Amino acid sequence: MSRITTAVLAGLMLMMSAVPGFCDEGGMTLYQDSETGQLFTKPADGRVAVDPVSDLKLPETALGALYEDEEGAVFSKPGEGRTLVAMASSAEPAAPEPLNKDEVTSLLPEWVQQTKIGGDLRLRYQYEDRHKNTTSHPRQRARFRARLGIESKPLKTVKLNLGFASGNSDDNRSTNQTFDKNFSKRALWIDYAYATFTPNDYIQLVGGRMKNQIWTVKDMVWDSDINPEGGAVILTYPNSSRFEPFMNSVLYVQDERSGASQLSTRDPFMYAFQPGVNIDFSPDMKAKVAGIYYGFDSNRGTAPLAHSAGTNTLKGGLLKYDYASVGATAQVDIKYPIPGLDFLHYAGIYGDYINNLEVSTLGSGWMAGIKLGEEKVKESGQWQFAYNYRSLGRDAFLDSYPDSDAMGGATNIRASEFELAYGLMKNVTLNLDYYMTRDITTNLDEDLFQADVNFTF
Repeated sequence: MSRITTAVLAGLMLMMSAVPGFCDEGGMTLYQDSETGQLFTKPADGRVAVDPVSDLKLPETALGALYEDEEGAVFSKPGEGRTLVAMASSAEPAAPEPLNKDEVTSLLPEWVQQTKIGGDLRLRYQYEDRHKNTTSHPRQRARFRARLGIESKPLKTVKLNLGFASGNSDDNRSTNQTFDKNFSKRALWIDYAYATFTPNDYIQLVGGRMKNQIWTVKDMVWDSDINPEGGAVILTYPNSSRFEPFMNSVLYVQDERSGASQLSTRDPFMYAFQPGVNIDFSPDMKAKVAGIYYGFDSNRGTAPLAHSAGTNTLKGGLLKYDYASVGATAQVDIKYPIPGLDFLHYAGIYGDYINNLEVSTLGSGWMAGIKLGEEKVKESGQWQFAYNYRSLGRDAFLDSYPDSDAMGGATNIRASEFELAYGLMKNVTLNLDYYMTRDITTNLDEDLFQADVNFTF
């Protein structure tokens, strides 16, 4: 080992003292390995290696006053006995590799990682015509619907859902906004806001303004835009067999009347119990079947609820019935129903039934329908055709809830509906929907046609 004296380093320090940021190692004695040229704090065991660049922080401008060989090594003198001072390199430091999606996500708080944002935009042309009605004429409208939804899981067992939607008013059955009023600005409404607590695989507790927790196959009784307010308990029994039973129980608050100067000071509400079962017959065939009981409190003898279609039976201007009812719903899904027809990937058959236990005439309703093509249209070139027929008696159910596109959501109707969906590109679909509806009592007919372009994200 050869020794480098303090005086040598002090001389180097003095020569480079004008360079800012030069380190203050000049007061220590360093030792150089004669074979490798590496600098150390002492010559024997326990020595610590010293890097001239990172430890002494010799800048490139100072190194220019010393002696450099072809490989870029800088020495204290040009001949034998020289001391390695630093490695001078003009190479730029390598740029760090950009973080991938997973690495960026991992830097965020866990609740942010568990948050999803999605929504859709629908542009619509609508034509409607009520025949034999001398008080109205065919109507054409351009409309749009905009929705935004947020889903987050602040805890493993808790999920929060918050949704906003457009709308012409606080109508419970519509989020459409008509092009009118000379470019006036449009309102954004709270469409849903609810929490779901899932302590285990068997139970879910839901509360708030929620997506309807009653399973339906179509909108004969429940318009798809309705988001009830209240609470629900969802029970499932997942198992390895082909049968998976479930029970949906809900308590929905319809209005708040207590303390008001009305005929009834009780708050009207409804509750329902829907037991059912999912059945897997095979990988390509499954079914879902459920029965339901609806109970209502404080509806009979009160004024019709908000957004009523005005078709339920009244007595003295008040609801005659309470609408306690029973029903059944079923759907069968089949993949590749006809061997050899590669373009027909799916077929679905469904039905719905409701019966008001208090009414003997016009107190029931039923629907039957079929779907062909794809189970859901998401990609370019995919398609689905659907048809259903329904008959809904005047008092089969409260007229505030059925499909608003069938005679404005009225009961006491019969209707055929034809639907065609086609994927224009990924997450962009064209939907055509045609209703032929007739009032059971007056035989008044209504034609309704809708052409939509839907964008989802």
